[in-house]
Amino acid sequence: MATQVFVINAAADLKVGIAGAADAAYTGITAGDKEVNFIANGKRSVDLDAAEVVRVTSYDYNAGTAQVSTIDLSGVASGVTEYVKIINTTLGTMNLPIKNFEGANAAAIVALMTAEFAKASSEFAGFSASASGEVITVTAPINGSFRLAGANGSVIAYTGGSTAVMVPSTGEAADVTKLYDLYAGYDGITNRVGFPVKRPTSPVVAATNYDLVVVEAVAKAGSKDGMSAQKGELIKLIFAIDESDAAIRNGGTAPLADELAAWIA
Repeated sequence: MATQVFVINAAADLKVGIAGAADAAYTGITAGDKEVNFIANGKRSVDLDAAEVVRVTSYDYNAGTAQVSTIDLSGVASGVTEYVKIINTTLGTMNLPIKNFEGANAAAIVALMTAEFAKASSEFAGFSASASGEVITVTAPINGSFRLAGANGSVIAYTGGSTAVMVPSTGEAADVTKLYDLYAGYDGITNRVGFPVKRPTSPVVAATNYDLVVVEAVAKAGSKDGMSAQKGELIKLIFAIDESDAAIRNGGTAPLADELAAWIA
């Protein structure tokens, strides 16, 4: 599947070519238009016909919600060592970072947690913890997730009360940078390190929030192997658009997602 990411910071950043005509500033497209290609950031998409587009999906900018969970140690029997185990599940792999913290009470355990979380080299860097009586509250950084375990008698809560369920961020500059880098190979950029080959300047503007519009299509072409009449290639175009333009117009007369949806209707 071929995927391209286009970063749109201003209306002038997006241009369009239709049916072989000269590239022009994007001012909208007409339902059913064929051989449409989009131009931004010095690159061009493949030609697409309206009938080849499967769906258009929009995602509004979302700063995300940090996971907040609690563990109540008040039920741990006297004489039993109090401890809390944190499992960092952010990576989603089989070998997950795990850390145990033991202490005389919740405050002592939180002190150990705070020291660990403050280490730049820690696999739990960016986490935070606090204690209220024997209840410990653990907070992950945005886009982080974790599970808890503790001494026998402890009670863990992931929902309700002061907890919060993790919601990933969408459209943060860091998110768009990762997307842009992930699919840079399609544009011939395969160096992931930056040295000794100098990478092109990223079009992502720091501290800018972006809305996303995703176009999914199956571009069809005649088959030459004699086994089928046509072959299809999966195409995905991702437009990251400065969300300060609330209507996502970028030169058109309606939000880009709405115009693209009308194009394929």
